[in-house]
Amino acid sequence: MGLLKGCTSRGVVTLIIVLVMINKSTGATCELSSGPQCFKRNSEESNESYRCEWSSSESMKNATYKLTIQTFDGVGDPFEDIKHNYKEVASEFVITQREVGIWVEAHLEGQSCESPKTMAVLNETVKYLPPKNVRIEWSSNSVTLKWDGEKSKTVIIDVQFRRMDDPLAAWENKTIQTNSSNDMKVKVTLENLQHQSAYQVRIRQKPKHVKTPLWSDWTPPLDVPSEIKHPPEVNWTEQDNNGSRLLKLTWDAKQYHPSAGRVTYNLSIHDEPCRKKKNHIHHINASEFTTTVTYSAVDVSIFAFNIVGRTPSTALLVPAIHKKTCFNNTPTKGHGKACLEWYKLTDRETGPERVNIPTQTLNTTKDRCESINLVFFPGMEDYVRYYYLRHSCHKKKRQTTAWCTIYKQEGAPTKAPLEFNAVDVTYNSAVLNWKPIPVPDLQGFLKHYEICITANINQKDCKIVSESHTEYTLEKLTPESLYNISVAGVTVIGSGPKANVSFKTVSDPFTVWMIVFCMIPVLIATIMVSFLANRLKIKFWSSVPAPVLRQDGCEKKRQNLLEVTEKVDELSLQKWNPHDPQIPNQEKLTILDVCEIDEGEDDGEQGSLGELGTPDACVPLSPDYKSQVLSDLGDLETTDTNEEENDCEAVILMYRDGLVFDMKANSTEDLGTELST
Repeated sequence: MGLLKGCTSRGVVTLIIVLVMINKSTGATCELSSGPQCFKRNSEESNESYRCEWSSSESMKNATYKLTIQTFDGVGDPFEDIKHNYKEVASEFVITQREVGIWVEAHLEGQSCESPKTMAVLNETVKYLPPKNVRIEWSSNSVTLKWDGEKSKTVIIDVQFRRMDDPLAAWENKTIQTNSSNDMKVKVTLENLQHQSAYQVRIRQKPKHVKTPLWSDWTPPLDVPSEIKHPPEVNWTEQDNNGSRLLKLTWDAKQYHPSAGRVTYNLSIHDEPCRKKKNHIHHINASEFTTTVTYSAVDVSIFAFNIVGRTPSTALLVPAIHKKTCFNNTPTKGHGKACLEWYKLTDRETGPERVNIPTQTLNTTKDRCESINLVFFPGMEDYVRYYYLRHSCHKKKRQTTAWCTIYKQEGAPTKAPLEFNAVDVTYNSAVLNWKPIPVPDLQGFLKHYEICITANINQKDCKIVSESHTEYTLEKLTPESLYNISVAGVTVIGSGPKANVSFKTVSDPFTVWMIVFCMIPVLIATIMVSFLANRLKIKFWSSVPAPVLRQDGCEKKRQNLLEVTEKVDELSLQKWNPHDPQIPNQEKLTILDVCEIDEGEDDGEQGSLGELGTPDACVPLSPDYKSQVLSDLGDLETTDTNEEENDCEAVILMYRDGLVFDMKANSTEDLGTELST
């Protein structure tokens, strides 16, 4: 029984210990790691209240505190039931000129704890607030921080910075000391930074002239975005709305790097000279803006900025609407005063120069509106084009109610149309083009262009072309003809100087092709006739080829021949038989050894003596065979008859009145063939 009671009592104690440990592990823990600090904010104010602060963990947000400020001899009453980790204490309730001990006691869910004791002289302890309204500016690779500091005091500044894209990177420090100044401006410059990168900065400060200075709290991290340099690229569109226009401005917000942070646009618009408020300024976070304006020219200025700087401004001029026809739609009631605006036109459609803007508005009476086309503004010049606009306000909406283009005095153009050319010239047409006469040289309203065409001295034709056209096509022209063309501008006063151009039309391609088609058969027939004639000539009128002398076994005999210089009038070539009693006259005969090689007949043509390309004759004769034969003539010795029959045959060449006789060596027919030389 006693053993059971002992076990029970030990179990209860163990259970209590476990419950206490569980309560400590699951409940809040009372803990104060550092002692409190009591200070004043301004070193110049002696009656200023004091602020006491101490640190505590997040688990002690429901704790209550008791603050005690006492001297060594126990003077000082505690401040109880404090719900926060700070306490504002009036100077009359504490000892400020003597050193005191300061500590805090906390109570939380039945627990209590006490902080370490801090010793301080309250009147000599100063802690500034962190800097406020810090302005940041980029300049090249440096960032300048500016804020309003403590007046006429020397302050020590501590600045920490790091790149924003690496939040875990260590802070870099820069500590400086500012001099006393009456303007209370503090400026700190951080150098050698990358202007395309974003940074985070935090600042703290403390006084230097007190005995116990305390660092202020750090400012929240300040984002320093990258610098933006390029001005916005602005585009605009407009929509006409019967006296007013809807103007839409757009720009590319993506042209700035995301590290630039939030970019805002400052937009200034000035659209009418008579407005009291010249510029309408808008701060826009979007990338477009739409507004309603009159027909007057609109001056637009825009720049982008972020917290560290701004870009240069982009200036944009939206020109005034210039309508070619006059219009007057000014009501007689409800419009009050109107603004009359004049332009001096410097070219055809755009680029007007605003002149003679009235400083006072005009009353829009019925008579004034009806007679406005007859009113000329003082200072207007002759032969100069002007354009006016009348603006008025109807139902709190500005709009243009009348416009017109006028001259004070018109004249004839002083210049011809520019760059007059003839292009795309064919056999029966040509295209004429030119550039308009500049407005200052027109000196009046252009009615039309006059084009005159001269084909010859007695033929001239003039045509009228609309003033809005700068191109004209000439048709029904004559092929291969010369044309002289002139063009001039015409106003109500008359025509101006002429621009001239000349050109010649080309040949009619149909005629050229007809000639080509006709020539092709003639050419083919000519070629065929020539070919047939050549074939017939070869067949029936063959030319005598030059005989070719070949070297053979008779060469040795030729070397023994004597040169004969006698003149031969007649020569005939015959085969000589020594046993034939009929021998020609020996005085007029010359015997020449000619070898023959009998290779048989080939198509009845081979075997003839002296034909080119045949192997029958072994005696090569040169083209000048007459002289060769004469040079080879001489007395031949009588040789053995059998040797002559085997080796050579005696041949007689006879000339008669310039005729040449040829023979076939193997023929038994008459060997004397008469050929013309």
